[in-house]
Amino acid sequence: MRYWNSIARTGGFALLHLTAVVAGQAQVLQLHDLVIGWAAPGVAAVWFCAQRRAPTRWVDATALFATTVLGAAVIGTRLPAAIALATASAVLAWVFLIMMGRLRPHLWGAGGVERLRTLQDLWGLLGAAIVAAAAGSVSAMAGVWVATGAHHWLLLTVTFTRSVSSIVVVLPLAVCLGHAVTCYRQQRGSLSGWASAIVAALARTPRRRLGEYVIVAVCTTTMYAVVSFPGRTLPLTYLLMAVAVWAGARLSTGYVAFSNLVQATVAMVLTMHGLGPFSTVQTLELRAMVGHGFVLVAAVVGLALALSRDEAAALSRSLRAEQAALAVERDRHARRARLMSAIVDSMADGLLVIDQRDRVLLHNPAARTLMGVQFEREARVDTASWGVADIDGTPITQEEVAHARALAGEQALERDVLVRNATVPEGRVLHVRATALHLNPAEVQAVLLFHDVTAERRQRDELATFAGVVAHDLLNPLTTIEGWSEACQDILAGLPDQPDVTQARSAVARVNNTAQRMRLLIQDLLAYTTARNSEITAEEVDLAALARDVAAARIDTATASNALVPRFDIGDLVPVLADRVLVRQLLDNLVSNAVKYTAPGTTPEVSVRTVREEGTVTVTLTDNGIGIPAGQHLAIFQRFHRAHATAGYSGTGLGLSICSRIVERHGGTIHVEDNPTGGSRFVFTLPATPTETLATPEQSRTPPAARSPNPQT
Repeated sequence: MRYWNSIARTGGFALLHLTAVVAGQAQVLQLHDLVIGWAAPGVAAVWFCAQRRAPTRWVDATALFATTVLGAAVIGTRLPAAIALATASAVLAWVFLIMMGRLRPHLWGAGGVERLRTLQDLWGLLGAAIVAAAAGSVSAMAGVWVATGAHHWLLLTVTFTRSVSSIVVVLPLAVCLGHAVTCYRQQRGSLSGWASAIVAALARTPRRRLGEYVIVAVCTTTMYAVVSFPGRTLPLTYLLMAVAVWAGARLSTGYVAFSNLVQATVAMVLTMHGLGPFSTVQTLELRAMVGHGFVLVAAVVGLALALSRDEAAALSRSLRAEQAALAVERDRHARRARLMSAIVDSMADGLLVIDQRDRVLLHNPAARTLMGVQFEREARVDTASWGVADIDGTPITQEEVAHARALAGEQALERDVLVRNATVPEGRVLHVRATALHLNPAEVQAVLLFHDVTAERRQRDELATFAGVVAHDLLNPLTTIEGWSEACQDILAGLPDQPDVTQARSAVARVNNTAQRMRLLIQDLLAYTTARNSEITAEEVDLAALARDVAAARIDTATASNALVPRFDIGDLVPVLADRVLVRQLLDNLVSNAVKYTAPGTTPEVSVRTVREEGTVTVTLTDNGIGIPAGQHLAIFQRFHRAHATAGYSGTGLGLSICSRIVERHGGTIHVEDNPTGGSRFVFTLPATPTETLATPEQSRTPPAARSPNPQT
């Protein structure tokens, strides 16, 4: 079906081209037997553009050559000149097709389906027409030279101007029609009902605009009648240009293209018959050149004005659409801003946003209530007047506040602070979380969230105190229970084996084991209370010596119980500024867990490393144990939480909570990671000493009695 449709279109264009060539007899310019008709080059260009994707383009080329030769023969052109004209027409059509595909591939006939919309489209079409006309003119002149042995420069010039003007006048109208037909077919699926669609489009056109179309047509006809009146002496050609400018500035591009075609046809017919605005030019050749030039200029001016207007209208529509979109976006952002403002104002937690110059950029009512401060616009942070201090009452300097540390690059800082001022004389404990907000590389702000934990902390402290008192008071009766159970074991050990004696021995052993587990629990409760409440005595602690001492104790315990002796790899550790007793308890708890939570039959391996970074020391303790279950890396630091409660490992769930509290009381952080080779990696920070003084070998040497036969220390 596509093949026969292509053949049908070829037949239609062939008939149209033949008509243009024969009709050119009315516009004949005889140079060396070469007839030059005005409309034929434009029809040939449209023909090849319309058949660009046709499967029978060789048929189109053959038909173009044949119709040109036949038409020339009908009007009396000799065969050599007719062949030259046919060759030139084919060259022109092919070159124009190629140039349009390169310059404006989106236009109809050049590979796309669009119509002329911008001045760039017009200049591209004009450029392709000039190149194609030059190629066709050179081919025509070469044909004349081959046929007659002579060349004629006037032939080249006239042929060139005729071809350019013909293409620029005919093709824009064809592009507009082709675009309309293609769009209609894509929307409707066929061309049925196109007449009704045209009538409907005319009905939608305002009457005022239809009236303007009619007035322009009447004025154009009148102007041509005036300039063609025999015997006139006044130069009135500018009136025709004025009508072209009017049409281009006011009417649609399609109407301008149609008007150009009608005016060009009338102008060329009148010119070649000695009438019209250029009838005074005596030489026929020059008259043709001037007529073609006028047609070309009028067409380009009209189309340039129409396309400039269309482009400006498109830009105006695009601008209005963007403005409407911006208005919608502004309204959406305004609603979102009002929502965020309402959320922030309704928060029970306080919110402060502070910039790098210590200015409070944003605060909510809860911040004013909790802090007891009435923040002025862009007020500066003043910890002294706000009454911000550490939990023990020690004032916090500007450099130590949470937002300053967050702006300095520390991550997710959390701490409890005490606020006591004239508005809050009784004092209030606030839990503060500071996070850096990077708006851009040069601008960083700190976001502070804080809520009142006064009641919670009071209740927690009371509970911890109660637990410590109870644990201490339970030690005396527990000691009595352990003493009597041991005495019973000694008595039962001296009795002969009998069923009742065996049963009694088992019962007493269970009592003794339970008493030992209770002692461990009480010791952990006391350790937790100590870690929470004891006063910190900061001093320079030789972390390497302390770690080796803890390692030696674990090696001795394993040796005494015939267990697998753990291996330790303790590097050159950096000294820290901390409480020696609490740091020892911290290391002892972590090492104890590393040794205990090891798979059966696996020798525990523990390594300790440190890195100093400005005012802190980062300690990394790595083991080869069974690791931390997924999702529990944060929960294990909570009180009484046991990650392996059902795996048969003993414990109270307070060890890591004690570690977390010790680190926090020293102003550091602690977290756990998975060891890539298996096990866990605990990382915590402690304050560094003012000067990095490493322990001497004599200070860090492990006593001989504490050494393992093969420890890696």
